[in-house]
Amino acid sequence: MQDHEAIIVVLGGSNNSNGILSQMSLDRCRHVVNIHRAQPQLRILTTGGWGEHFNESPTAHGELMKQHLIKQGLNASLFLPIAESSYTKADAIEAAKILSDLKLKSILLVTSDFHMERALHYFSLVFPNTKIDPSPAKSSLPPTELQARIDHETNRMRAIRAETRPDLPK
Repeated sequence: MQDHEAIIVVLGGSNNSNGILSQMSLDRCRHVVNIHRAQPQLRILTTGGWGEHFNESPTAHGELMKQHLIKQGLNASLFLPIAESSYTKADAIEAAKILSDLKLKSILLVTSDFHMERALHYFSLVFPNTKIDPSPAKSSLPPTELQARIDHETNRMRAIRAETRPDLPK
């Protein structure tokens, strides 16, 4: 087993069929670059495979993010294998498979600011003995798109709470 104080896990967003990353994904990557400047020793795990609503290109979304980060100056040796997942809960599950042999003290979890609550929910469940440090990437989406994303996350969290605590009001 390898010893790691902390690792960055950056959740995927989306890209077009040509592999061009969405603004949401670029925001997350920009945040990882800023973290790397302050903590260059941290290894990085990117997430994202393929899916109808987020990636129909021939390349896994996590690989597209990794390649973008390398173009931004991060060393390829920093990256762990990609967690080829297609939704938030699977991000945590697939990341756990990759990270299972590492003795981690903490995960620096990077996702969009509007998505952090749900991501923290799943990562806390899947990594109960690891400290999860949220590091939200500020969204630069246009206001109407950002509001739609916030509304979606509010609805998803309401549904998750109803599943786990049916006694709570919906």
